[in-house]
Amino acid sequence: HSPHPSFRETRYGDENDLAQTCALVQVLLATTASLDDDDDENNEKEEIKFIRAGDMKIAFLTIGDSAMTLLAVSYTGDETEAFLHMQLEYVYAQILFTLTDQVQNILETNPNFDLRDLLGATDTVMEGILDEISSIPTFITSGVETTCPIPIEIRENVSRILHAAGNQIPNIVYAIVTVGRKLVTMVQPKKNEHQIRGMDLHLILNFVDRQPGLLTSGDSWLPLCLPHLHPSSFVYAYTSCLNIDSGLTLVLVSTQSTSEQFLMFRTAGLIIKSSLGLEDDEDRKTISDDDRKVIERFQETIGLSGFSGGSGGSSNGSSREGNKLRFLVGGGNANDYSRRGNNYQTSDLSSSQTPVTAKNPLVEAVIKAPSELCNKLDEYCKFASVFHFLFRRDIPIHSGNGSSSSSSCSRKLSHCINSTFQIPLENDAGSQRRVMNVYQRLALRLRYGSCKVEATMNAFDQFHANEANSVAYDEYHYDNGHSTTATNYFPAQGIFKEAPKIHGVTYMTDGYEMFMALNGKNFELYAVLPSMISPPNATSLCAR
Repeated sequence: HSPHPSFRETRYGDENDLAQTCALVQVLLATTASLDDDDDENNEKEEIKFIRAGDMKIAFLTIGDSAMTLLAVSYTGDETEAFLHMQLEYVYAQILFTLTDQVQNILETNPNFDLRDLLGATDTVMEGILDEISSIPTFITSGVETTCPIPIEIRENVSRILHAAGNQIPNIVYAIVTVGRKLVTMVQPKKNEHQIRGMDLHLILNFVDRQPGLLTSGDSWLPLCLPHLHPSSFVYAYTSCLNIDSGLTLVLVSTQSTSEQFLMFRTAGLIIKSSLGLEDDEDRKTISDDDRKVIERFQETIGLSGFSGGSGGSSNGSSREGNKLRFLVGGGNANDYSRRGNNYQTSDLSSSQTPVTAKNPLVEAVIKAPSELCNKLDEYCKFASVFHFLFRRDIPIHSGNGSSSSSSCSRKLSHCINSTFQIPLENDAGSQRRVMNVYQRLALRLRYGSCKVEATMNAFDQFHANEANSVAYDEYHYDNGHSTTATNYFPAQGIFKEAPKIHGVTYMTDGYEMFMALNGKNFELYAVLPSMISPPNATSLCAR
């Protein structure tokens, strides 16, 4: 089809320089298609996935009946084909995030249509997700970074407030508190098929992080598409800055776009902000008497008279029929919630909370978290003699029924901790990229025993076979009964997200450095150590 770059302006160089490249890509695709038609007696369409020529690697992602083709080119020869493909998958997911998969119908109807006219000024968001993938190792394990360390009682209080507010608001899908691209906590529906996937959460966090106006523009209400939830329709996100100094931002997601829903979310935002003790003088001036009464009734319902870092005695709580949200608390548990009948309620909070002081404990914890985490991780690095490490742990999303058993934790979300680079990698961008590339290969080794392209292709085939056969993916089918699903286009993200099935250890040496990876139940660890350390000792240090 007509070659148009996806970006309004290319990231490197002039757009006109890509004209010949786009034409060459068309020739490659057409030639591959013609060879496939001649050789395939069953007329099963095969698509070109990768090309390798020396150190140059090219990955392709073709959407639909060649309506749109995305490609990534690497000249270093170090990135794995799977990781190149995953970058394309996130680009496509970001396009869906803005336009839904109806863009495919537009391109099939009018191949000459310039997609950039619909994408508008989304270059910053698109480049943001690519910058994160190429520079943040957490994408290798499909994990999400959280704001930590935050005292568990503070994080749980935030979760309780979100949970209680969410259960009193109709049509809410997710309630999220974030600081830029780092998650503080979130609540979501109990139903497994409606729970958020890692890719969708990354898209939301990237959007919040790449919109600096969110911190100063007050409330916003905008449509967005979450590909794993439903690729063909929009949900609607309400965003509000809770605190400018710390960057705390509230995101509420609904399936409804009505003005009434926006007003309910706006009221919910005021309730949550006030309950967290984050009201400022401007808020107190603008909150109406009716809103103030609603806020006070909510706080009385959950026994909260202001936010503090801890909880003491008990108070009688009540619950209302709502969306029965699950909650996720980094490092927390589900035992603070009780179930009565079909309703959920938050656990008892102190009716004699510590008065809100000028220094809000949540804001203080969030502001201090980066430096505290950096210091703690530096201690770990020195203790284990490592230059860098990446740790992933799968955190269960509890159902809120007061049980922490596996039956109440049907889905898990991967949290990642990524240390700073120590000397001699500290100021060497090339070495840091090399660490990222080696981690990719180690991740594939843990999962499939090999990082070669043949193993990746086999993994892709197995992924598509599982997609076709598993009833667990029926919720992603289009409303018109079409068998193609959005997740079919995310095989690399799927294989990196899939935890290794057996516990294992693998390592590679390169010059003066040894790269070690090991995994166990619900965790993975990647580390860079001096090559003078023997593999058994390196394994022992990583285990410690």
